[in-house]
Amino acid sequence: MASSTDYHHSSLSFCQFHSLIFGVTITSLGLANVAIAQPITTANDGTATNIISNGNTYLITGGSQSGRNLFHSFEQFGLGSSDIANFVGTPDLNNILGRVTGGNVSIIEGLLKVSNSNANLYLLNPMGLVFGADAQLDIQGSFTATTATSIGFENGQFNATGLNDYSSLVGHPNVFNFGAIAATTADGIPGGSIINLGELFVNLGQNLSFIGRSLLNAGTLSAPAGQIAMVSVPGETAQTVRYTQPGMILGLELLTLDEQPNPIDLPNIALIDLPQYLTGSSTAQSTKTTNPFDPSTASHSLESGHTIISGQINTASPSSNGGDILITGNRIKLIEASIDASGKYGGGNIRIGGDYQGQGILPTATNTFVNNGTAIAANAWESGNGGEIIVWADQSTYFHGTATAKGGLDNGNGGLVETSGKIFLDVAGSTVQTTAPQGETGLWLLDPSNITIQTGGSDNNISGSPNFIPGAGVASVLTEAILEAAEEVLGDRLTRLICRKTSPQH
Repeated sequence: MASSTDYHHSSLSFCQFHSLIFGVTITSLGLANVAIAQPITTANDGTATNIISNGNTYLITGGSQSGRNLFHSFEQFGLGSSDIANFVGTPDLNNILGRVTGGNVSIIEGLLKVSNSNANLYLLNPMGLVFGADAQLDIQGSFTATTATSIGFENGQFNATGLNDYSSLVGHPNVFNFGAIAATTADGIPGGSIINLGELFVNLGQNLSFIGRSLLNAGTLSAPAGQIAMVSVPGETAQTVRYTQPGMILGLELLTLDEQPNPIDLPNIALIDLPQYLTGSSTAQSTKTTNPFDPSTASHSLESGHTIISGQINTASPSSNGGDILITGNRIKLIEASIDASGKYGGGNIRIGGDYQGQGILPTATNTFVNNGTAIAANAWESGNGGEIIVWADQSTYFHGTATAKGGLDNGNGGLVETSGKIFLDVAGSTVQTTAPQGETGLWLLDPSNITIQTGGSDNNISGSPNFIPGAGVASVLTEAILEAAEEVLGDRLTRLICRKTSPQH
């Protein structure tokens, strides 16, 4: 084996991509040259992380341990498609946390692995994290990727840069602090973005969490019977993302702070350092991504506080209840997405843009858009009740997709589907099913400020746009056709559809 100073530099290469991805080209984002991979190097900051390279495998040892937490610090962290980063742990560990301090986005095309331990893995880089088409996980615990400026413990902070008092960092990490200053490119592309084009899986009952300034998933995220959290944090103010119950994404709380928590003055980064979309190929033409957007009707740029989902997010379980899925952000777009929290014995909980009627402590979206190619499911397959699907926005919700929360074939009731916009709601062309072959039909809740049910005409009186902001005085309209379609889906059972007029205090 080579010494810890023999790092693999040969995988660092550059090429130009012109493929159309998500309605925009790489070159239109000012990202003509993209680094496919970076070396892994340790930070000289006293954390005592060691790297032993053996061909394309990097054994990551050493570090600073505090209680059942192990901390690593890297100057650079990136992987080529055939590379493996193996975090070597011990059986007594609960969490392994690694930070990247060098000021470059981490481009990960290879395998992240934890050996000799069931510990959860946290990867922290405030500049950004990109998981390419070949990225994979091989860990027994949960995985969290974040671009926070620090991760909080009960008695201290694991700072993204600078020195840390590791002795105080015991217990479970439960807060993610974001300073008010976020890096941007000269074209205004946000730093602190997390992008996934790969297939990232964790084991039964484990969690996957992405917490960053902006998020894009065009790959596959899977946590059977576990939890998946996609949380984007707007960059205008210092904020803290806090789990009110550690490990429970549906207890997520977003706090705005009077003072910056461990702020980092991130400079504007070079365009070459922030690849928004990787093809996972060294050729000029991508073969691993498709174009789910129609560029003639929408522009889907990635901005601070945006969460864009295309691809699959899956917590379905063939052996138990479905897991939970949380998708938050200031603006949320689901384009040709598959969101599934179904289970053999009951559906799970899906929260997109907020909780029931926008209540509770979950952060709420300003605008939420779900296109007609998106399917959301929280079904009970064999027995049990359908789950809950909430799609919410404080201003406007455009729901054109399919949502199903069906009861089991043998027994169980239908679940709850809410598609609500506090001010404006458009459900034209949507399909909602809460059937239950052996039980009670579930509920479909629509909750705009004002809604008109009419015969004929259009299901809305606004031409949709990706900004989904209606004009002043625009009211929501629900046609007889939508009601009849829902009734047909539910068979001869009474359609349990509630149109709730929002009170001024709501």
